[in-house]
Order: sequence, then structure tokens, then C-alpha cells
Amino acid sequence: MTVVVVGIGNDHRRDDGVGPAVAAALAVGQLPGVRVLTCAAEPTAILDAWDGSALAVIIDAVVGPDAVPGRVRRCTAEDLAVAGGISSHDLSLAQTYELGQALGRAPQRLVVVAIDAADLGHGTGLSPAVAAAVSHAVEVVRAEIIQWSRTGPGGRLAGDPAEESAHQQPQPARRVVDVHRGVST
Repeated sequence: MTVVVVGIGNDHRRDDGVGPAVAAALAVGQLPGVRVLTCAAEPTAILDAWDGSALAVIIDAVVGPDAVPGRVRRCTAEDLAVAGGISSHDLSLAQTYELGQALGRAPQRLVVVAIDAADLGHGTGLSPAVAAAVSHAVEVVRAEIIQWSRTGPGGRLAGDPAEESAHQQPQPARRVVDVHRGVST
């Protein structure tokens, strides 16, 4: 089983390109045993991206009523089921994960690193706040992978410094608006 990191987004929609930007920064670091890729926010592309993985880390831009541009949030599949708010557009990530489970194509563990967006208009380049968050998002993803490598699919080690650093600043996603539809869920 593998670890896959998927940067979701569109480089031509300003901050929606943060997922691919974080993925590109991680790809440069050459994480052994980790596949790093990007895809559109289309459910079948996401299913293809994480198919066969033990751990999938999804990176995506989000907006919502409590959004703070550049804030990094971390949540799991369980959090998505409760919040129901982070969306990968056609289907929410929670729905895409449920579909993957039904088809036998879901990762054993799903973690979402969401970055609050400021500007989703047409154009290239990230807003200053979101660009500044890329390095923090990279560290959150790295900490998640390190933690996974220490504990594997069975769970987490209590008090592990990597676990603590992965949870210090990122906040769990609660209510988030789909960045492409502008619909609050």
C-alpha cells in the first residue's frame, strides 16, 4: 500500500491553485514511498488518484462564512462526515469518499488539508495570504506522512511530537463553502 498526496484545484482560478502549489512544493522534497499528484475537483479523478492507497492526503482551497484567507485546516474522513461542508465540487469529499468505499476504491485513511481562499477569480497566481500559507500546509502534510509512517494504518501514537505538530495550528473544518459553486453546506 502507498501514500498519495493529491493537490486539487485549478491554477487559472487564483487561490484555487493552492492545492497544486502545495503538491508541487512537496514533489520537490522527494518524499520516499509517496506519490504526489494533482487533479481536477472531479470525483472520478479523485477516486483514480487515491485508488489503492493506504493514506490519501487531499489539499484543496475552501471558502466559508468563517474563512480567514491563508488559514490551514486539517480534517479526516470522520470530520467530513460530521461537517458535511468541505466539497470537491460535483460531490462533496465526504460523498466521494463514501462512493470510494462502496466501490472498494477508498484509501484506508483520508486526511484533508484545506486552505482558506481569498480570491477565486479568473487569473493565475495566489493571493498574498494564501501564498504565505503554502509552506505551512507543506509542513502539515509532511507531519501527517511522518506520523503515518510511525503508526501505519492501525492508528496514532499518543504524545508523538509529529502528531502534536500536525494538530497545533490547523483547525478542524466546520462549515465550508464549495469553492466552485459558492453553495454553503
